[in-house]
Order: sequence, then C-alpha cells, then structure tokens
Amino acid sequence: MNEESDSDRVPLEDPPHPMTIGQRRDAQVKVLENLTDLLTQQMADLGLGQDAAVRRSALLNGRLDGMDEKLASMAKVISEVREIMEYVKGGIKFLGWIGRIIGWIAVAVKWVGGIAAALAAIWAVWQAIKTGSPFPGDK
Repeated sequence: MNEESDSDRVPLEDPPHPMTIGQRRDAQVKVLENLTDLLTQQMADLGLGQDAAVRRSALLNGRLDGMDEKLASMAKVISEVREIMEYVKGGIKFLGWIGRIIGWIAVAVKWVGGIAAALAAIWAVWQAIKTGSPFPGDK
C-alpha cells in the first residue's frame, strides 16, 4: 500500500528551455502587448455598442412618447364615440316611447272610428225612418 508514486521515482528537473531569459521576456512582453491591443479593441467595441444602445434607447423612447400621444388622442375619440352612442341609445328609447304612444293613438282612432261609423249608421237609419231618406235634405 505504501508504494512509491511515479513522481517520487522521477527527479523533478527543469527541462532545458530553448530560449534565453531575454528572449523569453521579450516573448512575454509581446504577448502582453497583443492582449493589451485586443483588450483596447474590445473596450472600443463595447463603447460603440453602448453608444448604439443609447441611440436606440433614445429612438425607442421617442417612439413610445409618440405612441402615448396617439393613445391619448384615441382614448379621447373613443370616449366621445361612447358618449354619442349613449345619446343615440337614449334617443332610440325616446323614439320607442313615441312609437308606443302613436300605437296607442292608432288603437284609439280605430275604436273611435268604429264608434263614429256605428253612430253615423244609426243616425242614417234614424233619418231614414224619420224622413224616408237617409239624407236630411231629401224629402
């Protein structure tokens, strides 16, 4: 169980590096410069992206303001249409009442006309019996 591991058997030695310390430092500086350039480019891209986002946000806010104005004007128109519809509804009720009254008057005229016709017939019979003619001027 207490066997030696491979790391215990092989001595740790730095493999010989093909570059000198100066070359290595120059390569590291070059990598850092490349990374710095890349980071600078990415930050510039982020700045452009933020500017585009701010412009788009301003555009959308302007559109929303325009939509708010249109919505307010449409709400005003809708309330006016609703008010007109309520007036029309009241007018239709009034016309319905007028129609009922006219209907009652028509029924009354029908009855009165029937009674008047009956009275006229009775009077004509009476005149015929009394004078011999249904017309008062004929004797």
